[in-house]
Amino acid sequence: MSIFNISHEQKQAHTMSYLHNHVYYEMYFQLSGERNYFFNNKYYQLPRNTLVVISPHVLHKFEGGPYERILVIVPKEFLPAMQHSYLDKLHEAGAIHFNDEDMAEIQKILNELIRLNSAITRDNQLQLSLTFSTLLHKIYYAESNTINSTYTLKQDTLNYQLSPSILKIMDYVRNHYKEPITYKDLCLHFNLSKAWIAKGFLQANGLTVFQYKLALQLNEAQRLLKNTILPIEQIASVLGFSSVNYFCKVFKAHLSLTPLQFRKSRTNRIK
Repeated sequence: MSIFNISHEQKQAHTMSYLHNHVYYEMYFQLSGERNYFFNNKYYQLPRNTLVVISPHVLHKFEGGPYERILVIVPKEFLPAMQHSYLDKLHEAGAIHFNDEDMAEIQKILNELIRLNSAITRDNQLQLSLTFSTLLHKIYYAESNTINSTYTLKQDTLNYQLSPSILKIMDYVRNHYKEPITYKDLCLHFNLSKAWIAKGFLQANGLTVFQYKLALQLNEAQRLLKNTILPIEQIASVLGFSSVNYFCKVFKAHLSLTPLQFRKSRTNRIK
């Protein structure tokens, strides 16, 4: 199995109309164009020479174009602890912008990773690992600036995607996803109609409020199954599922594995 995958793509425009997540790290290098990036209730405008790192199980989406990008996919289990800690730190920064000189050097390393990834040699995996370490080393020492988020607006508009109320509702759900939530709760809390919330949330995220809540529950369930020895019954209870049977049924429907099968399939279990 390869330690990672890498791809180079150029498109006129591409919009992910829905929030999604992965079980691996994504390193998104925007070489040209402008796009919008969304995670943790924040929008970022991404110019050329920008890096975004997305940690496992984090809901996010990209929008806009035209653009050119290189995407590096790295499973967490193939990284030393210090490397995935560094990638998590880059993820929390949101978006990082490099000057032209440093980006040119970074792109040289990325091009070498692309070449190695398609080559078939005896030491291919070792070369990929060493070159990836060189990439992280270059990023660490490069001249860079953190890009500020651009999501704060003064008033609600019909542009649900950038509406402060939608972002506030998302933040509310993120902070209460382990608890029962109803449209009535949201309407009373935010003084908005059920129709406005339902339409706005779906248009902004490609998910209903309750699909978003379930995605957060399942993300946390995967983390707990991989990184703790908590019994499945306790995980179901902690995450607010009505019963362990319902939790197992929903988990399998979305991940094609039962919670026990998922836990056994992970190579980074707590020993």
